[in-house]
Amino acid sequence: MLYPLSKSDNPSVAPKFGYIDTSGHVVIPYRFDEAGVFIQNRARVKIDGKYGLIDHHGDFVVPPKYTEVNAFSEGRAVVREGRLSGLIDEDGKEIVPPNYKWLSSFSDGLAIFSNFTLSAETQRFGAIDATGRVVIELIYAELQPFSNDRAAFRRDGKFGFLSKTGDIVVPAIYDFAGAFHDGYANVGVKRADGTGNLVGTIDVDGHVVVPIEFGWLSDFKNGRAMAADSHIAKTFHFIDRTGARISEDLAFDAYCIDRFTLAKLDGAMSIRKSPAGRCMYTDGDGAKKFGREFLYATPFVDGLAVVQVSAHESFGGPIRTQDKRFSGVIDAAGAFVVPPVYDAVQITMPGVISVHWEGRHGYLDRQGRPLTFEASVLNKYISEMKDAFNIVGHAGEHTIVGRAADIDYYFYLPSGLCALDRSVSVDAHLFKEVDDGIAAEQKRQRELVAGKHSETPSDDKFKLSVQQVAPGLFASCDQLRAFRSTGDRERLKWFGSATGSRTGRPDPSAGSGIVYIIRMMCGMARGTGAAGLSAEGPQQRTERIASAWAQVAKGQLATLPSIDNQLLGCTSAVLAPAEPAGVRARAITFGMISDWTLQIVRQEVVKSEAELEEVLKVQSSLLDAITKLNFRAQGRS
Repeated sequence: MLYPLSKSDNPSVAPKFGYIDTSGHVVIPYRFDEAGVFIQNRARVKIDGKYGLIDHHGDFVVPPKYTEVNAFSEGRAVVREGRLSGLIDEDGKEIVPPNYKWLSSFSDGLAIFSNFTLSAETQRFGAIDATGRVVIELIYAELQPFSNDRAAFRRDGKFGFLSKTGDIVVPAIYDFAGAFHDGYANVGVKRADGTGNLVGTIDVDGHVVVPIEFGWLSDFKNGRAMAADSHIAKTFHFIDRTGARISEDLAFDAYCIDRFTLAKLDGAMSIRKSPAGRCMYTDGDGAKKFGREFLYATPFVDGLAVVQVSAHESFGGPIRTQDKRFSGVIDAAGAFVVPPVYDAVQITMPGVISVHWEGRHGYLDRQGRPLTFEASVLNKYISEMKDAFNIVGHAGEHTIVGRAADIDYYFYLPSGLCALDRSVSVDAHLFKEVDDGIAAEQKRQRELVAGKHSETPSDDKFKLSVQQVAPGLFASCDQLRAFRSTGDRERLKWFGSATGSRTGRPDPSAGSGIVYIIRMMCGMARGTGAAGLSAEGPQQRTERIASAWAQVAKGQLATLPSIDNQLLGCTSAVLAPAEPAGVRARAITFGMISDWTLQIVRQEVVKSEAELEEVLKVQSSLLDAITKLNFRAQGRS
């Protein structure tokens, strides 16, 4: 079995898709724009804007020439060219050329087709077989997919049932009709007083086996169905195939799953709400299983079930009501096979478990072992998450605190970075420098607005942002300790500021436009706009650095605006000659994280372009570490 997987070496470029086997080895290289799962030995892929089908070797069975290719069903797949649909077989041969306006997938040996008009008065449906032969003419106002040799049709506003030969086996006497399952289908009529519907069940010959007297009725599963007074009723009860009640009234909201999922359970196990409002698995008698509860739980499929727990349960730290949920997988004994550390988990393909975390995607085997990434990658992620959630809400040397609407909010620093303290005298001097600089810039801006100054606003994007509140400052813990013990400003090779921008209570949508703002501001610094950031490739970047280096060699000042760009920030640099032979590099990184504006300023004397590259790399790494930690720690809800 092969499984689709995406890969991208550049976050700004759309990923390519390939296929791996159950050992995690790449079998089909990453070359497709889209890739679907294999069904009946064929997989739907997209390349250069068109869809085709490949086999397990990655060879095209159906060339990528269609606007759309649906999954195979019963040896046939619907394809579309423009607005017309046709049929192909597993070898890619067109059984029916694309000349139908609408065509369904095959079900029970037949596919439904339609003339697909915009008017319900003239739209009609019929059916074709696997050879493309019309077996039911285009005469019905509605025709549902076949199952159990029956399909519901509508004519003159009423529903009945056809056989696959087109014979009417149940006359059109019902106001609505469902599909047959295990020989039974639900049908209904409108109440005489017009207040709703009444539903019952018929067999394949049209005999009523459950009286048409219920307001809502599920399909039967293991000889029982759920019945209620209406589709909006708050309670239901179970009935047998004769319509007789076999349970007391039960509340829909006592369960953690919707009524349609609940109806599909076999009765041996269910998912109910506990007194605390969490989800718990129960046996057929309603007794709690596994001895634990979850924030979210799903039915078992082949012995495994996806569940969700809080960040506190996954990684520790304080309990918070708004924590993001994390997904894992339990087995039939309630033990975690896949730890609840992922953003999303799916068990939709045989043999593997699909997991997503922080924009990444991978596969595990059914025992929870990684197939497409190293276990060390997962362990590092879990360790970082534990660190992030265990610092939440703690004021200390790795935390900067803001306050708005009488609520504290936090900016978290990774290990190795420490916050400066205004109450420490030597730190206070640095705070005063920054505060004075901000005050001077605010005064200058006010004078410009008032027309008292002829100078145009500075285009220097490297100054600390003008803010109405004093920023918090941070630096390397080692450098900060050396600075405090000696008072030597040179001991601080770099320091950063984090300025809180929240003005009221937290708004969940507040960060939705940050990426746009970042790209706009970094693009303005470059002088090219946001589009220019994406246009520059590695070669152009190298050429810009070389040009700036040559300029400094001539004794001139050189700038590298937005030389490195990330999702939530960018790094610029100013280069100046330094004695003896060297270059003084001032790297300035700007970023925005939720309620905070971030700036990191670093000064180094470098003697080669390689050393400059290292300085820039460290800046980008710092921004990445800080943004990752804060997004993890600040709720992620």
